Amino acid sequence: MCSMKSIKIVPIFNQATPGIWDDFLRIRMATMEYNYNSKLTDAEIVQYRKEYLDSWRKRSTNIAFGAYAGHDMIGFVRASCTGGRTELGCLYVLPEYQNLHVGTRLLALAENTASLYTNNIELVSLGNAESFYKSKQYKSLIGTNRYTKNIQGKGRCACIPIFNCNTKIARACNVVSPDFNIDVFTGAYLPMWVYVDIDGQILGYATTNPDASRLMVLKTKCNHPADWSRRVLTSEAQNYIAHREILHSR
Repeated sequence: MCSMKSIKIVPIFNQATPGIWDDFLRIRMATMEYNYNSKLTDAEIVQYRKEYLDSWRKRSTNIAFGAYAGHDMIGFVRASCTGGRTELGCLYVLPEYQNLHVGTRLLALAENTASLYTNNIELVSLGNAESFYKSKQYKSLIGTNRYTKNIQGKGRCACIPIFNCNTKIARACNVVSPDFNIDVFTGAYLPMWVYVDIDGQILGYATTNPDASRLMVLKTKCNHPADWSRRVLTSEAQNYIAHREILHSR
């Protein structure tokens, strides 16, 4: 068993990357069997794999983070932002890692990211998870297992990965640097981060090249090397690059 600090959580910009949905299914199956003594049937496995594919194709924004112990994914969260709201679809952590606050970290990152697109997040909770969501300030809708939370104001003073560069984010990036081009990101799933200040303003952005082997662009409103937003953006991009190198070395 590894420690909480050794578990790395990274954004999954392109969920269609080979092996990602296999990891999602493996973790989901192990969690359902452990927490609910329920084994997924072959038909359910096919169904869930199709759901991953369909949501990936249809949703304008697909948020996903994976938690890794070394090379292995041990937890994940997925959410979709459409129509002014965010639907959290999956949050699972392998049983042997469920007391290390991995789920809390995954949920917080999903909320921070979703706050760039919507003010509310909704989810349908399985029975054993309801106390967890209640402890994170989620409110039940009229006594059902559907929960909601206002996330307006989250994601401040934070570096946030961008899974969909919409026009609002693009305009903010254009203020940072007039040469920002949203067309570069449309459909490309390029790794990208923005730094958001305490007032919710984007102060800078960073991207890597498509295979995430090097930092490609770093732009901030303040060009001083010691500027906090530059340091945080650089750190996030480099951590992602290091993680991708580890996975590719398998």
